[in-house]
This record gives sequence, structure tokens and C-alpha cells, in this order.
Amino acid sequence: MRNTIWILVFVTVLAPHVLFVQQARAVDELSEEVCSNVCFPRNKDGLFSCQQECSSEDDVELPTGIDFLIKRVRDRLKPPILDKMEILPSSPRAGESMDIYMTPKDTDVEYMIGLKAKFAYSTNGTENWVGVIPDLEPVEKRWKAEIKLPRDADSLYYLARLGDEDRNTYIELPCETTEPHPGSKDCFFPMSEDSTYEKTKNFAIDPALDLTKSWIAIDDRRFYFRIQAVGDIAEGELFPANYYFYLLALYDPGRPTDVDPYHKTTFVLFSPLYFLSSTCSSYRTGFGETEFNNEPNAPCTRAPCPPFTDEEDKNVIMQREHNEREGRCITQSCAAIIRRGRHWINDTGIVNCEKRGNEIFISLQRETIEPPVEGVYVAFTATGVHLDMETAIITDYSPTTAFRIAPGQVMNLK
Repeated sequence: MRNTIWILVFVTVLAPHVLFVQQARAVDELSEEVCSNVCFPRNKDGLFSCQQECSSEDDVELPTGIDFLIKRVRDRLKPPILDKMEILPSSPRAGESMDIYMTPKDTDVEYMIGLKAKFAYSTNGTENWVGVIPDLEPVEKRWKAEIKLPRDADSLYYLARLGDEDRNTYIELPCETTEPHPGSKDCFFPMSEDSTYEKTKNFAIDPALDLTKSWIAIDDRRFYFRIQAVGDIAEGELFPANYYFYLLALYDPGRPTDVDPYHKTTFVLFSPLYFLSSTCSSYRTGFGETEFNNEPNAPCTRAPCPPFTDEEDKNVIMQREHNEREGRCITQSCAAIIRRGRHWINDTGIVNCEKRGNEIFISLQRETIEPPVEGVYVAFTATGVHLDMETAIITDYSPTTAFRIAPGQVMNLK
């Protein structure tokens, strides 16, 4: 907890700078139900302190800092996107050579020089992927790769991957996982890597909030994400308020420019103490009654609050963990926050979050996410600390990953 306390002192000292940033904020006239955030930077690679300016009339609000973060990522971290890939011959056979041509959406040659391109394939299943670095053909504004197929190959799975200088990436998902669980490698593909703060001088955050890697997979019903931090995933503290949060964001990069900027946007928020605090106002304020049922094996009627104790500052987390061990009500820990029309919907039934060591495993129903305009989704991850319902710190956020579901990218070679 030493690192967290250091951050809070740091923010308090520099809080007057909020006034400067407040003058430069953008007003979003298309999102009446979104409260803009006043945020100011603490480090060039991350760490922003944010204050909520207003209170939305919606039953569901975006947590403080998320409005600022999604706009910043959309504006500054645009991933490369592949426009088309051509394979010749179109129906190769085992033992033959094949040429692969890859063309990005942005064909500016200077831009293409700064990209890293890769073609990857796996024969006879999806376990042994081979990567090939293609050559840039500047006149044709494309990349070309050539491979020789093994003689014993029965099938060929393949994909393209692009990366830019800011670590934003484009990937394709040609197969569905048959092992959707933490630690699985079956058709789990790496997303954009995030640099850590471990070697940053005169700067420290809790390693639990320092993002490093993430992976994505799909099956016919769900998206699966594995998100990794330097330290073990943690909840933060209830007293004094330091509610840690872990965020996964999905949005459509092909949305029309004249529609709501949150059109086809979904967030998954994992933050047990944030949900505990926001749903249990009677517990936080110290008056009224909660709907928590103290009887053994009693059914839950809502995301519950722990019962009051004589030493609530010390015992609240311990009491909640005891209730969970006894099979009683479990506090809500994650939810999907989805844009529907001009309003946000908080849905806990379509998503599941599981923490294991330094990873969070998220599963999200595919049918609830509207298909993107051009077939490409963009995702990024973030972490932060909520100090109260109106104040938060964004501690880290990853580069973006554009991904395309490509189930047709498998060939029969016989």
C-alpha cells in the first residue's frame, strides 16, 4: 500500500493545476448523458487525476475518468488496420509454395515504413504457429511473403498482424478456442503489449495496477480476455477509500463521425470495492438499512452490503470474505457498461471476471456487442484508483488493439 499512499499525496499537492486543464476541455454536445471529466497529467505515459464535473440523470454513469480516457485513446492511439490480404494460388496444396500479399488501409509509404508486418500460419491444427516477416513493396504499396507448405499438411490456418511505433496493433482471429479458461493458449492471441513503470525513475505505482500483456480469444458465444499486471490483482482499500479498478474497453473505429462518439462502445469494469460503495449508500453514509440478508444460505436480492460492525473500518472486508466462504451473498465485482441509444446500461449477466494471481480473466457474450461497421473492433485496457464517486486516478492504459474475427481463414490442403 506504500505506493498508493505516495500517489495520493502527490495528487493533493498538484491539484491546483486542474484550473488550467478545465479551460481547454472539449464539450461533447452529442452525449448529453455523459459527464465530462476534468483531468490533468501526472506522467507522460499515464497517470491522470480526474474530477467528475456533474452528475448524470442516468441510473448508470461512467466512472470518473473513463470519459476522458476513451476520448484520449480514440484521438491519439489509432491502430493500423489491414484492408485486404490475397493468397496465390487461391487453393494451394500440401508441398506447394504460396505467395501472400497484404495491403493496409492507410497506404502512405512513409507510414508503411514505420509499421511492422507479420504473416503467421499453422498447419494441422492451431498449436504450432510459424511467423513470417514479409517484404515491403513500396511501388505496389503492399507487403509480400512467400512460404513453402509442408508435404504432410492437411489444413492451414493463417492470420496477419501489424504493429506501429506506439505499439498499437492489428490482429486477426482465425480460430475458436476449445479451452476457454485462465492459462489456456488454445487460439489465444496476444494483444498490444504495454511498457511497465518498473524502471521509471522517481515514479512508482502499485504493481497490481501496472499493466503488461493481454490476450484475446473467441468461441461461438463469447469473447475471452486475459489481462496481466506486474503484481497480483488487488481490490485496493475501503478505508481510506482507494477502490482499484481494471477496465476493458471495446469500440467501433468505423463509426460515422456525425453520431454519438460512444456509439457501439462497451466497457467491462472490474472493481469490487467501487461497486460495493456505489450500491450500498446506506452503508457508506452510516444510516438507514441495507438489504443484506444475515441468515445462512439466504438468497441474494441485490448486490449486497456487508453488515455493520463495531469496528467497521477494520472488519468490513473480513466480514464480506467470511460471508462468501459461507455461501452467502457475494458482492458484485464486475459489470459490462454498454451504450444503448443515448443511455448507459449496466449489465452483470453477460460478463464474468475472475482474478488469478496477476491476471484477470474476462468472458463477455458476443451477441450483446453490436457488429462493427467495417468488421473491426478496437480494444484497450486500463487501471486506476477511485478515491470517491467524483474523483479518480488513471494509473495506466495500454496501446490499442484492432482485431477482426476471421473464421474463414482456414484452408483444406488435400
